[in-house]
Amino acid sequence: MAQCIQINQDGTITALSVPPAQCQSYLLMDSTDYANVMAAGNIWAADQNQIEQGFGWGFGLVMTCYLVAYGYGAIISFLPSK
Repeated sequence: MAQCIQINQDGTITALSVPPAQCQSYLLMDSTDYANVMAAGNIWAADQNQIEQGFGWGFGLVMTCYLVAYGYGAIISFLPSK
């Protein structure tokens, strides 16, 4: 369980009775809580290569669909209408 603490001028640590969500100082937590926080943070972590690939695929898909639709439209416009 996390505990809000304050480091005093003389270097001693004082536990505060503030809930962890409202702590304005340091938050002391055990190893299980720390591991959970780190695991939750790594879910959304992406490196530069993944971001570039995602943008490339997204942009490429939109452009490919546009060009295919444009090509079909050009072919259909050459066909005689009834």
